[in-house]
Amino acid sequence: MILAYFQLIKVGLQKELNSKHKKIHIVNASISGDTSANGLNRLLETLKQHQPAWVLIELGANDGLRGLSIAHIRHNLKMLIKTSLAANAEVFLMEIKIPPITAKNILRYLPQIS
Repeated sequence: MILAYFQLIKVGLQKELNSKHKKIHIVNASISGDTSANGLNRLLETLKQHQPAWVLIELGANDGLRGLSIAHIRHNLKMLIKTSLAANAEVFLMEIKIPPITAKNILRYLPQIS
């Protein structure tokens, strides 16, 4: 079983695995708008419930959009990885790009949108 903490890949990856007759089930544990702290808060219970062999993590972009510090994001990601490894899951951290528009400068862009 794969526990996925992001939404976009789940459908495509499940189709790919099914087409190759792989008996691997993907659980989408993500929630739209999630921050790394939200994912971390739910992780222990989710690991207990599903006991995955692999955990795919793609969190942090929403933290960046909210203007949270890189140190905060890094800490939460390290804890997500550490907790998943302690549950005997292999961990894959997916790369994300934090958009340049943050809560601190979004007002500068709003007049251009309307």
